Amino acid sequence: MKLEDAQHKLLLAREHQKKLMVEIDTLKEIIIGYGVEADQRFTGLKKRNNEIYKLYKKEMPFITIAKKYNLSSTRIATICHRIDHNNIMKKLYPSNYGS
Repeated sequence: MKLEDAQHKLLLAREHQKKLMVEIDTLKEIIIGYGVEADQRFTGLKKRNNEIYKLYKKEMPFITIAKKYNLSSTRIATICHRIDHNNIMKKLYPSNYGS
């Protein structure tokens, strides 16, 4: 495949991705409107990640949390930093996060 072809396909794929994200967000809103968790398959992960975050906030080392959940310390750090980032964004832009 030529470079130009790959670049063109990448642009098309990104446009398709944008359309899919709009459709996904719309479907989630409809499902939530019925009072149902939109991503039920992630409910267990959300609970686990919140438990991990609570341990992190209690200053438990990443390596200790990682052993408890059989994950890498890098994964624990990623989870905790993502939640920190999301909490900051919710405070800065509450209307974008339904607060």
